Amino acid sequence: IIFEARKFRMQTSNVALDQIFSRYDLDQNCHLDYPEVKRMLEDAYKVIGRKEPTDYDIKQFVRAADLNGDGVVSRQELRRVFNEVSILRKKPTK
Repeated sequence: IIFEARKFRMQTSNVALDQIFSRYDLDQNCHLDYPEVKRMLEDAYKVIGRKEPTDYDIKQFVRAADLNGDGVVSRQELRRVFNEVSILRKKPTK
């Protein structure tokens, strides 16, 4: 049962990530370029009550997420970012 619950959570999170990615991949080229990442971060910053992301914030996000150095963020690269953030949120604070 525990395995099935974890599998369901993973599938649910993958569906959510796919929906998020598709929402911002405006040209549907399977990559988020600078303007698409900017739009995604602007929406995310609004949700958490922060000011709009700066050019530096956007470039840093792309730099951190872009594992292969092609200057854009793929679905897999965004999934890795989401997974890392999820892991960080679960770590207990001391």
